[in-house]
Amino acid sequence: MRGLRPWAALGLLRAASARSFASGLQQASSSLALKQKPPAAPSSLWETLKLCGFTLGVVEGSFWLAGQARQQHWSLKQRGPGKHEEADRKSSLRLNSQEMIASIIGTNLLVFLVWKLPRPSIQRYMLRNFTQHLPPSRTLAPTLLTSAYSHMEIWHLGANMWALWSFGKVTALIQGTEQFLAFYLSAAVVASLAGHVGGLRAGKGGISLGASGAIYGLVGLLAYTLPHLQASIIFVPFSTDLSQLLAAFMALDVLGIVLGWRTFNHWAHLGGAIFGLLYGPFISKRYWPEAESQLKSFREKFERKQVAQLETHALMVVHQVVTQAAASLSAGASNQ
Repeated sequence: MRGLRPWAALGLLRAASARSFASGLQQASSSLALKQKPPAAPSSLWETLKLCGFTLGVVEGSFWLAGQARQQHWSLKQRGPGKHEEADRKSSLRLNSQEMIASIIGTNLLVFLVWKLPRPSIQRYMLRNFTQHLPPSRTLAPTLLTSAYSHMEIWHLGANMWALWSFGKVTALIQGTEQFLAFYLSAAVVASLAGHVGGLRAGKGGISLGASGAIYGLVGLLAYTLPHLQASIIFVPFSTDLSQLLAAFMALDVLGIVLGWRTFNHWAHLGGAIFGLLYGPFISKRYWPEAESQLKSFREKFERKQVAQLETHALMVVHQVVTQAAASLSAGASNQ
């Protein structure tokens, strides 16, 4: 199961956090082209309600479209032999799991390249529409989603996309491409909404951007589905269960909130991770009825394969020991 071992990705995701906002604001405001007043803030309660409505709309809409696409495919399969070719033809046009991840990475790369265009008008547009302004500044509802595709620096983009490729491939394989895309978009807006709620508490402003809230959602779902999946932190020479590693990072985010650290958007990290953890046992029942049985089946297959690998490794060790013992006895007999 070497393909299911996302070595070091979570550690790098943390080290180069994908929802860094304090440094992003400093970088943006240092440019003459970006020196402008943030949008005026309306009533915090009214704005939060609007953002909640937008988040709910994205979640409901994404999973509804995913369900329609899945239902259409299977209905064609069930109409008889004449429809199988049409269903197979339409299936060939669907993206597989790796192609889906690659398309998301490509979109992030495209947005990053737009950031690099040296035109003040474009920079102002990106700052307004592809970063999430935190309270007391006004948050435009679409930026809950667009900010999750936005990165200003290459290391930021690279760290997030590596983590997305590592965890996304496995999650998309479990869910299927339609459900995966709906889940990813939902995790992104839920994480951004959590970041807004945290901004209300802190009230220090700033901007937030990057994909790590959504990626933490993927890690949360993966930790629920395959809690014993081995993962490691970059530069640390040992691995541990993904569920334990995620719990450690979530505890670090809680500590960051308590102590007022502003290097990372800890609220967004927690929001994404909690959404992923709750999706399997609770949220999926509304949007993906067969999720519980499918996730359980995938977990059982993974654990059986792990056991088979351990048994194979044990047999190889026994065979090696027996072979060495036989060679020693043979050598001893020859010497005699």
